Amino acid sequence: MWRIAAVVATILALGGLGLLTSSCLHQQEAAPTGPPSIPSMASRSAPGPDVTDGTRGAVPSEGLTICAAQTELRLYSTTKEFQAHMSQRIAAAAGTGAQLVVLPEDIGAPLAMIAGYSDVKTAATLAEAMRILVHKYAAHIDQFLRVGISPARALLLACAPQMHEVYTTTFSRLAAKHHVWIAAGSIPLPEVSLGDAQDVFNLAFLFAPDGHIAGFIPKVNLIELEQAAGLDLTPGELDEVNPLPTPLGVLGLLICADAWDPAVAERLVSGGAQILVNPAANPKPWTEEEQAANRQGLFSRCQELLVWGVQCFAVGQLFDLSFEGQSCIIGPQAWTPDGSGILAQAKTCDSEELLVATLNWDDLAARLAATGDK
Repeated sequence: MWRIAAVVATILALGGLGLLTSSCLHQQEAAPTGPPSIPSMASRSAPGPDVTDGTRGAVPSEGLTICAAQTELRLYSTTKEFQAHMSQRIAAAAGTGAQLVVLPEDIGAPLAMIAGYSDVKTAATLAEAMRILVHKYAAHIDQFLRVGISPARALLLACAPQMHEVYTTTFSRLAAKHHVWIAAGSIPLPEVSLGDAQDVFNLAFLFAPDGHIAGFIPKVNLIELEQAAGLDLTPGELDEVNPLPTPLGVLGLLICADAWDPAVAERLVSGGAQILVNPAANPKPWTEEEQAANRQGLFSRCQELLVWGVQCFAVGQLFDLSFEGQSCIIGPQAWTPDGSGILAQAKTCDSEELLVATLNWDDLAARLAATGDK
């Protein structure tokens, strides 16, 4: 349902916005004459096959090879740097023979900082970086602020058109170039099909091998960093999280903390999801306690709902935030050869890695029949 707020004309008709947003992509001699628009991904998302259609969305009999590309979150001085980094990661992942490549949560978030890279690169904290940008671009976000939008959200709205363009173009081209499906982590963007035009969601996208956007979902359960005192994102609604049928099988995207909410996973699996895909970013040390807590998320959902799962963590340092986690490809314990529930796991919690596993339903059926398990 489309619900474009009456305030949209005010918050988008910013005469000087081009000075801020154009620097995210390229230099312009003059600001655009027309008001910038924040595109809707709904109009660019092709519908997938009906999950009730048993002839479509079936897992390939030869098995499905998945690569979780544990990837560093970093600042970029130009969009070319972002594109080069993503190109390297996807090329390496595709080189493993994977049909589905999964990237971590917030992979597109640093695009918001490109416009002010030289000003924020030495900031000690994310809060300091945001203050610097708010001060630097005060004149360009003033009309957002006048309608009660917070400074953090105003910055994201101001950069949204260029963030959207760089993110979608980058992953569309890479998916087509390598002929792979890409679960491209997530990015903070407005989406008028989900809420009002001043709402910014944490959105996860799936790109098809022909480059089109096969679907996207919002994050429902926001962590403190994403709430009003932080980035001021808008939580998605549970009924906006739907499975995405593909020729590889039916995928269920759920972002980071949503894996701890049984209702989200249950909705996806009841809708036909066979594989839960969980892009994640953990801004905490990867202690034994944190590892134990992590098992209460996707790992537990896979045991309860009898589905495969892929959890891909971000790593790296962004200002005062240190991202750590061990990506893994998992399933019900009875479905894994050693009974651990883990098919593949990253060796480190703070470095880029590629981990690969092949899900073979025929082998699984034979093994379960031999053991008497279901």
